Amino acid sequence: MATPKCIEEYLKMAGYDFEQVDYGVWTINLSGLGKIAINLNKPLVILRLKVADLPKKTGLEELYRKLLEMNADEVVHGAFSIQNDSIVLIDTLEDSKLDENELISSINSLEYAAGRSIPIIKQYLGK
Repeated sequence: MATPKCIEEYLKMAGYDFEQVDYGVWTINLSGLGKIAINLNKPLVILRLKVADLPKKTGLEELYRKLLEMNADEVVHGAFSIQNDSIVLIDTLEDSKLDENELISSINSLEYAAGRSIPIIKQYLGK
């Protein structure tokens, strides 16, 4: 079963630049991609990375389709989602079975997907 101490040890062993921002909550700085937030919320460990702000306009169907396609092609662990007014990458893991490899694989997957998708998403958003 994952504990805050376990998660911190996993992050330290992997060499991540991270900060504990609250009990059971950490952020990892990803150069040029933003921050992954990790939240130990038993029985889950939730990883979230904000990718872009979602504009308040209609006609975003092509963007939504592209996000779904990238879920199939670019995201190994997790998925693109919309949370409030943001496009996010999110992954959810079970704390009872969490080990270092699973956590690091999830982080790597979100980092890979963000690196490949952010330029594409910016094209759709006209940035």
